[in-house]
Amino acid sequence: MADSSDAFTGTWQLVPELCHYQDGTPPLAATYAITLKDGIASFTLGWTDSHGKSHQISYGGPADASVIPFRGGHVNEMSFNRVDDHILESSSYSDGREVAYSRRLASADGTLLSVMLVNRHDGDIATRNFQVYRRITT
Repeated sequence: MADSSDAFTGTWQLVPELCHYQDGTPPLAATYAITLKDGIASFTLGWTDSHGKSHQISYGGPADASVIPFRGGHVNEMSFNRVDDHILESSSYSDGREVAYSRRLASADGTLLSVMLVNRHDGDIATRNFQVYRRITT
């Protein structure tokens, strides 16, 4: 069980059968490493897509809701917000417009992490992808 003051720090493994995607298909496998230290959130996500191709991305910043520069595809800014001990949010922006929002919820016992990702497409169209991870290390 994780310390309740830091329910996120650790490595998480995707439970693919508990994922639901409105946009695309869930990965075959994924590992999500999260660190929160001195107010800074750091994320490393590695996954194998539905075609068997491996991917990895790392990102992070202050968990105080401030918007910071970011270079990655069409995203040029991000923000991270530690809402409380069990909720961690982030937003991605392209030219000042929010294009993605993620809400991470750590279970009270620290063993599960749910992630809801909202992708905002052209106009007002939004899709939601839902993932569940199980903690494998603290």
